[in-house]
Amino acid sequence: MVREIKLKFWLPKRNVITRAYHWYETGAVSDLTEDVIPLEYTGLKDINGIEIYEGDILFIHNEDGSSCTSKVIWGGYYPAFDLSPSLDAEYNQLQHATLVLTCKVIGNIYNTPELLKS
Repeated sequence: MVREIKLKFWLPKRNVITRAYHWYETGAVSDLTEDVIPLEYTGLKDINGIEIYEGDILFIHNEDGSSCTSKVIWGGYYPAFDLSPSLDAEYNQLQHATLVLTCKVIGNIYNTPELLKS
């Protein structure tokens, strides 16, 4: 199985996230003269079909009726995209949230970090 490699870039000085670029298009942003932070596409989508990227904040409805917010991170206990704080699941938290539970992208850690405090 081949995963589509797409990136968005956080531009701290401009306080903006760029549109998504496919891996082969990244030369299109190479002329930026400022620091950029790459945000990789996880290959997963939320309940509304929105692509989920590293750094996104998800609102998750759990099986017991409760809900929580988590951010998408790279790594954790293994080399894969995951959630922080993590869920109580037997396998990868992000896959569990998108395949078993209901999750929705509500923001990201750069533009709306306050969403993690609620």
